Amino acid sequence: MSMKSILDLCNDDVAHEALLCALEGQHLLVAIYDTSDRLVFANSAFRHSFGLGREDRDITFADVVLRGVLNQRGTRIEGDDAVAFITNAQELRRRHAGQRAFAAELIDGRWFSMTESLLDNDWIVVIMNARSRKHARTY
Repeated sequence: MSMKSILDLCNDDVAHEALLCALEGQHLLVAIYDTSDRLVFANSAFRHSFGLGREDRDITFADVVLRGVLNQRGTRIEGDDAVAFITNAQELRRRHAGQRAFAAELIDGRWFSMTESLLDNDWIVVIMNARSRKHARTY
């Protein structure tokens, strides 16, 4: 059996189902933001960790962070200035094409390896993998 391209998955129900199951895993948080930083996709683990519902519409990156601060969900922010955090993050997110990776702590104490990928179409894909406490701060 040959390795499949992502384009082949539309014709392979088993591989397509495997990919969808991987994207919905509880230890993998996945989000996609468009060019206006609107959240266009978030898997159930991301929505749960950041306190978002499936019915939420027109949520921006800034909204995700501010809602998290208000509801004690999502990313732990050092200091008390959520607006400064958002401004800094937005400057870094689209500065260079490609990926940036770092460790991120959530308010609930879980740590993740976080990768943000800036795509050629200027969309951002965020993938967060759960980390053990032992390796939380190393990257």
